[in-house]
Amino acid sequence: MFKTSSANWNCADGGMSTGVGFCQTDNHGLTWHVESSLLGTPKHSSVAHQLNNEFNPTALIVTFTSNPSYSGGSETDIIYQRGTSGLFGGDAITWCNDAVSTLRCDQHYIRFRTTAYSQSLSCHESGHAVGLTHPGDANPPKPDNHASFYCMRVPAVDQGLGTDGTLTSQINATYS
Repeated sequence: MFKTSSANWNCADGGMSTGVGFCQTDNHGLTWHVESSLLGTPKHSSVAHQLNNEFNPTALIVTFTSNPSYSGGSETDIIYQRGTSGLFGGDAITWCNDAVSTLRCDQHYIRFRTTAYSQSLSCHESGHAVGLTHPGDANPPKPDNHASFYCMRVPAVDQGLGTDGTLTSQINATYS
């Protein structure tokens, strides 16, 4: 879980061009919205599936909002969108848009290159928005394909948080 000795940046307002990445979300209430570039696509249901079936059973209280807030004290926690700019050659990117501390962020953006992304990529990027790291950034670091990291492996290959409870336990310990 962010922050580790390898993922040791300070949470800061960032963007795709700044290289400032993800942080922990600011509380256990996790609101999310899918912008029109993804809305109604088959992959919109992939995001909903991951959040409702993988993240909602954790200590997070996951809620979809059709009327997102982009500013103020109650911003929508995760905004999903599609676009090609700023992806640094990858299929998706997650970044903090509104840091509230060096550890936590009020609003993350997740941008997918296309509408043809997998459930595992949806889980992976959503994991970053709550602070889950890649295996190589864990404490202690693990190989990128370490089985206990499920959808957080690089590349993301599993569709969920896993059955052994490792990722779920990290989320619960952080947000309970």
